[in-house]
Amino acid sequence: MSWLDRYQPLAGVRLNMVVSPEGSFVDSNGSSRGISNELDRSLIVHLRSLSDVYVTGGNTARNEAYKVKEKPALAVITATDYELPGAIMLTPPAGVSAFPWVLATLTNRGFERILLEVGPSLAKEFLAGDLVDEFCLTLPSGTFELAEKVLEDFHSSLNLYSSEEIDGTLFTRWRRGNDSQG
Repeated sequence: MSWLDRYQPLAGVRLNMVVSPEGSFVDSNGSSRGISNELDRSLIVHLRSLSDVYVTGGNTARNEAYKVKEKPALAVITATDYELPGAIMLTPPAGVSAFPWVLATLTNRGFERILLEVGPSLAKEFLAGDLVDEFCLTLPSGTFELAEKVLEDFHSSLNLYSSEEIDGTLFTRWRRGNDSQG
């Protein structure tokens, strides 16, 4: 059994992020690719395969050069006129709480397994709003103390579900109430 097999489909909202040993979510180019590694990229591909839709912000979509594939669907949260052909563009209406609106819009379209691949400001909003069921945080050469600090800085109420180090990369998963789902 591969370590990736521990990650099973999750009905609900899963957030996936990587953080550098210095606590940064992006490299000098504004992309997470420079702080990621092969193991983290394997996890990203696997989590996408378990999802109905993956969601990113407009800045992340531009900085990471996201491409639309047939499956899973890609949704982009944006407040600008940014367009990514083939993606579901999500522009929350004025006066509406944006993050619950985004998730309600996606679930109303039939998406049950939602993967968030957003930057730290959007992640903080989703976590602070208690809208995330599982947070997968990867730390290439990072420490568990840094993982705890990230959760604290994001004002998350999630609890540690699992922690595993593979070839110097720490994989942590945080869940609501430490349930036993997948």
